[in-house]
Amino acid sequence: MADLEALIGQDESASLEFKDARSLLNTDEKKQEIAKDVSAMANAAGGLIVYGVGEDSTGVATALAPIEARRGLAEWLDQVIANNIEPRVQGVLIHPIKLAGDKLAVVVQVPKATSLAPHQSTRHSQYFRRWNRTVQA
Repeated sequence: MADLEALIGQDESASLEFKDARSLLNTDEKKQEIAKDVSAMANAAGGLIVYGVGEDSTGVATALAPIEARRGLAEWLDQVIANNIEPRVQGVLIHPIKLAGDKLAVVVQVPKATSLAPHQSTRHSQYFRRWNRTVQA
């Protein structure tokens, strides 16, 4: 938890992105956003997407925004990533981090794409790439 709290005040970058708890809602819109973010990061240099940290409009982490713990969350997230990106990004690691109560954060470690690149969000039918704090088609 101390490592997550240390992110407060830090800027997003090409290899670090913050997402609050709402980003993991089980909706088609959120699944599309997850695929877009993971594929964009893989198509760039790889990095970390931290779910459970809120940010301001400039991409600065403002506070922990924990996720309600739910059974199978890591597996669900893995399936969303696997089923919505083509070709599949190899080596994605999902790290749930327990917080106080029944809350958690989830860190998704996205490797830089190699021989299977580029990766496409199948729902968007586009190739995205992360540039600094933004995702571009």
